[in-house]
Amino acid sequence: MFYGRRGGVWLNLVLFVATFITCSLAGVQWAGKDYLDLSNLSYGFTYAVLILTFLASHEMGHYI
Repeated sequence: MFYGRRGGVWLNLVLFVATFITCSLAGVQWAGKDYLDLSNLSYGFTYAVLILTFLASHEMGHYI
């Protein structure tokens, strides 16, 4: 849908970064830490990577 427009790749990149950040914040909260404190953001990186890996493999199943 957005591939024909100029800047479509940038939109996809911005949405991916936003999803990664929000998944990281959810992982921090799931770990029982304060998600508003940026020093705790490292607790959510593993969670975000695993969730996005699962989501990407699921969506690739639809694509294939």
